[in-house]
Amino acid sequence: MWKRESENGMDSVTTMETERHGLRDRVSILVDGSLIIGSVKPEDAGRFTCSPSNSLGRPPSASAQLTVQCFIRCPVDANPPATLYPGWSQMEDGSIRVTEVTDDSLGTYTCMPYNALGSEGWSDPTPLVLKDPPKFSIVPGGEYRQEAGRELVIPCAADGEFPYPNITWRKVGKPSKSKHNVLPSGSLQFKSLSKEDHGEWECVATNVATSITASTHLLAQAPMPRPTSTRRSPPPGPTCHGRLATMAASSRHYQSGTAM
Repeated sequence: MWKRESENGMDSVTTMETERHGLRDRVSILVDGSLIIGSVKPEDAGRFTCSPSNSLGRPPSASAQLTVQCFIRCPVDANPPATLYPGWSQMEDGSIRVTEVTDDSLGTYTCMPYNALGSEGWSDPTPLVLKDPPKFSIVPGGEYRQEAGRELVIPCAADGEFPYPNITWRKVGKPSKSKHNVLPSGSLQFKSLSKEDHGEWECVATNVATSITASTHLLAQAPMPRPTSTRRSPPPGPTCHGRLATMAASSRHYQSGTAM
């Protein structure tokens, strides 16, 4: 005997209860006890139990869950072929990738995760707001050279809509452990340059839309040797060794182009 679970308990597949859904007219039981349901409908879903019996008694029953899947198809016939949101694609993790965001992309979006067991419903709405990326108003030069121990300031600044871009600096490769700070203008300041600062640096401007970078190369040079101060002796003059020293002097006077 085959039975189907219902709100009232277990109903035989050949009773009047199953006739309401037209199930009784679509079922048949084979000689080996198998149950065949023709033209399955969504209303047929449920748990079916087989309870064999004879004059010797009833052995344990066996149950099976019937799941009816439905597919809704939406055929499209258009000439030229219609496209829906060109440049949009869904990633494996469920996120949506938009190749080129335009004004048509603005709006509020929700997503619904689901599997064979069903879904918990739609997610909270997420607004998509179009923002322009930041732009550099001042970019650092390609290379800077400075002696170690001296001060160095590398300029960098960016403009953008509110909220304004935030500027940070980072050293490419091995981070620098020396003391440096970012000024309110966005420039990078080294109060005392060290050899660890040598290398490539990047100025990063970030807003709610994206981040842009500008790089420069810093050369920290060894200090130049400073010349030592020496005292120069005065040139030798006439000396006196117990006698009177005299110096002869002569002069010439010119008058009316004639030497005197």
